[in-house]
Amino acid sequence: MGLPSSQDYRILLAQSIIYSPRPPSNSSETLSVATCSLIQGGGVLAGAMSERSIEILLVEDNPADVHLTLTALRDARSASEVHVVTDGEQALAYLRREGDHSKAPRPDIVFLDLNLPKVDGYEVLEGMKADPALRRIPVVAISGSKSEIDIARAYDEQVSAYLVKPPGVDEYFAAIRSLKELWFHAAELPPKQEASSGF
Repeated sequence: MGLPSSQDYRILLAQSIIYSPRPPSNSSETLSVATCSLIQGGGVLAGAMSERSIEILLVEDNPADVHLTLTALRDARSASEVHVVTDGEQALAYLRREGDHSKAPRPDIVFLDLNLPKVDGYEVLEGMKADPALRRIPVVAISGSKSEIDIARAYDEQVSAYLVKPPGVDEYFAAIRSLKELWFHAAELPPKQEASSGF
């Protein structure tokens, strides 16, 4: 049964992730994702998670990479919500809280594929860094390109990290897990900035 493309699928990551393997019929639809978590009496079990919930925006058009990334981001030590969009146009709408995304939470970090349909990842970066409400959000660029030109361009747009997609599943999983450990547990994320976008 199809779900409306306007729905944003929010994920509470704690113990396991159930991923719907059916890709959306349109690349602008958010992928259907659900989770199971440690719940007791309507709340998360004490000690299972840290005090801060991390809002993550994953911008990726490859369903297999979405599934693997979500699995790698699973973390029993922190409550995290992952929001998935599958093209650059939807990413900008989400970040700017436009249209169906008018009530979208401001992400703490963005995992951004650079090779996207409609609007590419570089244009998403340009839009974010030009917006005072978005420019502080760390962005991890994910790309299949090892080109020095592409890497330099991404850093010129102030990405926080550039990940070249490893060819193997295990290597990709390990790379995402390493980024998760850095951004969820070692680095300090910037404070929330809830000012309205200028767009």
